[in-house]
Amino acid sequence: MVFLEKIKKNTARFQAIILFVLVLGIVLFINILGQFFFTSLDLTEEKRFTLSKPTKDLLKSVDDNIYVKVLLEGDFPAGFKRLQKATKEMLDEFKIYSNNNIQYEFIDPLTNTTAKQS
Repeated sequence: MVFLEKIKKNTARFQAIILFVLVLGIVLFINILGQFFFTSLDLTEEKRFTLSKPTKDLLKSVDDNIYVKVLLEGDFPAGFKRLQKATKEMLDEFKIYSNNNIQYEFIDPLTNTTAKQS
């Protein structure tokens, strides 16, 4: 009887380890796939963070480099920091859809020095 209980206990432990390794492998596989495919999910009701099809088409048709200077660098209140972050995210998305034809930099309007360049 004791021997059977040990076998059952070891089998349950082995199954738990196999399940953990399987879940870890699936997560790693999805992560690796995610590096090769660009996608974003907009869960807002009004699709606030989704680019429209005409915008995507326009960005894909850009043949020349577009350079954008953004005067949103420096010591700003929290509202402007959120605006800075949202602007950077939107410009990054523009850059992806335009095949890296959009370049930008953030400039501090008070000191006229470049802080970030992409």
